[in-house]
Amino acid sequence: HGGHGHHQCGAREPDLDELRRLELPWHHKETVHHIFERARQPTDVPQPGYRRKLDENALDTIRIPKIIYHVIANGDDDGILTGRQLQKQHDEINDAFAPHITFGSWERRDYVDNAVFSNGCNDFITMETFKDANAETDAINVYFMNCLRFGIYGSAVLPQDAPEASPTHGVLLDFRTIDSPEGWCQGGCEGDTLVHELGHAFGLFHTFQSQAPEGCDCNWGDLVSDTPPQRTPAFGGYPNCDAHAQRNTCNEGPDDENDAVWNFMDYSDDFCLERFTTGQFYRMRYVLARTKPNMIASSFQSDGSTDCIPGTFYDSAIGLCAVCPEGTYQELPGQSECVSCPVSSLGTIIEGETTGLIDGLRTNVNQCYQAPVEGSCIENWIADKYCDPRNNVVECHYDGGDCCEYCCGAFLPPSGLFWDFQCGEGEPGTNSFQACVDFTCAFSDPLADHEEGSCIETWIGDAYCDWQNNLAECDWDGGDCCEDCCVDSDLFD
Repeated sequence: HGGHGHHQCGAREPDLDELRRLELPWHHKETVHHIFERARQPTDVPQPGYRRKLDENALDTIRIPKIIYHVIANGDDDGILTGRQLQKQHDEINDAFAPHITFGSWERRDYVDNAVFSNGCNDFITMETFKDANAETDAINVYFMNCLRFGIYGSAVLPQDAPEASPTHGVLLDFRTIDSPEGWCQGGCEGDTLVHELGHAFGLFHTFQSQAPEGCDCNWGDLVSDTPPQRTPAFGGYPNCDAHAQRNTCNEGPDDENDAVWNFMDYSDDFCLERFTTGQFYRMRYVLARTKPNMIASSFQSDGSTDCIPGTFYDSAIGLCAVCPEGTYQELPGQSECVSCPVSSLGTIIEGETTGLIDGLRTNVNQCYQAPVEGSCIENWIADKYCDPRNNVVECHYDGGDCCEYCCGAFLPPSGLFWDFQCGEGEPGTNSFQACVDFTCAFSDPLADHEEGSCIETWIGDAYCDWQNNLAECDWDGGDCCEDCCVDSDLFD
């Protein structure tokens, strides 16, 4: 990422099962506003009605209290960075994440360690041992060493991969990714590799991430709605970023967009990288609140105290803020317990039976439930070959047939899309399927609501003989039941 050659990022990429768990709940934007806007609310604005759009004027900045740059060199002085270089790096991340995330003070730690310098980016045990001895768990830790010998510019630990206070968290970077000698890093190693890796550390994925065999994933992608699908990473770009920005590897139809080669989560040269999207900021802020509630709580305080954010409570047993457990919520900051979710007389399903971030922060009683309106669907879970009980209702087209025991298709208006796939034992990603609530599989059987004597218009003239249409008023099924043109039936008239 971000320079001469096709070196890459070493951050772990989740599979589809994990992506399903890491998709944010329907209420994630509401939660972001509830937590961050109320915390920064002006005193002359009534709290219950205070809402502000997420934009550059919002007073809703997360301030990361401290970042530590661990500069690891070898005995030949390879890897040494100056204070000016580190300040330039620090300025770059503040510019990139503004206005919603800022980084406070920075400190440096210097080491001479041949083993870590040479192998830390590729040797888990070596790096974990070093982190255990040197990481400060209440700060963001960045480790500079020699990563390019393994073909990567850097890597990051994803936020869900370890508890908040674990020293495992952190970013590994090649020391040449900032302010390198001119000519060494064509396109400029301007410090955007750290921006990219912090994006991973805060919950983002590559813009070109895909679960689709052809690479253009319009369904899952990077779990952010305002980044267009992209088939492959966009290397290069320097010196003509305008021409680079015309790259388009996926066709999404009428609303087609070019690849987001300007996005910090792509692999373009630093020279061409410019920004994150609003959706990415929403995701980072929600994930940070969910996975680092103590750090976020401390960022709101000026006196050194910590009031736990909404959706969490102070757990005296561990002396830290903890996320409200399943079946509870908390809409106020600074609380020592959570409120139990009500039991709905209508049988609305309370969030649960999940792992990962989808079982997230609940800052309002309405967020106790899986959906804001009973019967609403998780649209991008329909017809994805996984049986989702929440979608297994007629309003969600019986999950597009995903819960059918045998082969099933579903016609989904108003898009007009039709899924027709093999389902049952042994399909990718699952070992079994449940039975459909209704074996008509929603709209795959037009006879479900058919009145005898009426025509099934879409079946007329399709070269298949349908006895329901073999009537004069249906034009004898458009001729489909005539012997000379019928293709699939012994029924003629």
